[in-house]
Amino acid sequence: MMKDDMDFRFRGAGNYADVFNNAFWLDENQEYHRDGAAAIKYAEGGEVWMQHGKPHRDGDEPAVTDAEGSKGWYKDGQFHRLGKPAVMNSDGTTEYWIEGKQLNPREIEDHLRRYKSDEDIQRGFAVAEALRHSPHPKVTAPKTASFSR
Repeated sequence: MMKDDMDFRFRGAGNYADVFNNAFWLDENQEYHRDGAAAIKYAEGGEVWMQHGKPHRDGDEPAVTDAEGSKGWYKDGQFHRLGKPAVMNSDGTTEYWIEGKQLNPREIEDHLRRYKSDEDIQRGFAVAEALRHSPHPKVTAPKTASFSR
């Protein structure tokens, strides 16, 4: 849906709807925009989070979802997601993107190795520190065991 294709009269920033019952929010510059919620909500399912005309969503949440279940993560109008796919299609295929650049299989492997290694190291330090300061229960084997045939 493009706002230029819709039959509506711009009345300022706010909520609008088209003839298909899709809802959308515009800012004062007639750009799709909404703080804290999707700027476009499709009647058939799916939504797009936008900031001043560009797909964008903070956190690790998709900016675009469609009725079939495909998802896309965007930052400032470009596909972007660290350590995980930026595109997850409903058919199970995925794509890795960093700041608008699609990664090839070798780059994906290098990216995941870098991303995971820092995370795993930090997790390992946290686990080691927790184990160092917590008592370990004493485990004993049962004195007798019986097996039936």
